[in-house]
Order: sequence, then C-alpha cells, then structure tokens
Amino acid sequence: MEAAESPNGSQQNLNELAVDMFKKSAEYIEAELAVAQDDYKLLADLNRECDMTYAGLRKIGGNLNKQLKEMTEKHAALKPYLEMIDSINESTSKLEAVAYMMDAYSKRLEV
Repeated sequence: MEAAESPNGSQQNLNELAVDMFKKSAEYIEAELAVAQDDYKLLADLNRECDMTYAGLRKIGGNLNKQLKEMTEKHAALKPYLEMIDSINESTSKLEAVAYMMDAYSKRLEV
C-alpha cells in the first residue's frame, strides 16, 4: 500500500481482489465438476458397453449349454448302435484272423 492511498481506495482494491478471487474459484470449481461429470459419463458408457458384451456372452453360453445337452442326448441315443458297431468290428477282426489261418492251412495242404 502506498501512503497516499486512502482507506476507501484500499478497501475498494480489496473488494475487487476478493471478487476476482471468488470468480476464479468459481471457474476452478466448475472446471473440476465438469471433469467429474465427464468421468461419470465415460463410466456410464463403459458400464453400458460391458453390460451389452456380457449379455451377448450370456446368450452364447446359453446356446452352447443347449447344444451340449442336445449332443449328449444324441450320443446317448446312438450309444447302442455304436456298441453294435464295436461288436461287429471285433467279430470282423476275429473272422479275418480265422480267414488268414484257413488260407495258410490251405496253402500247406497244396504243398
């Protein structure tokens, strides 16, 4: 303060500085609130995207579960036929072995 300043002049200066300080404080707080609001909007968007992604994954999981049940039922229905095929394959292998033995025996008889 200069010595020539009057008390009213310094009071006026203080008032102007206080008003300026409050304006700048208000601007700062508004900027901080805008950043927080933008962060909130971003989080809400991310949450919405995650929700949609998980809904899609849930649907895929449900479809896979349904298909697995259907495949299990089909396998159970085919199991007796598969066992018959295994039995026929085993019998065929035995028959083939007997045929080779008979072929070898008939070749020995020819000699």
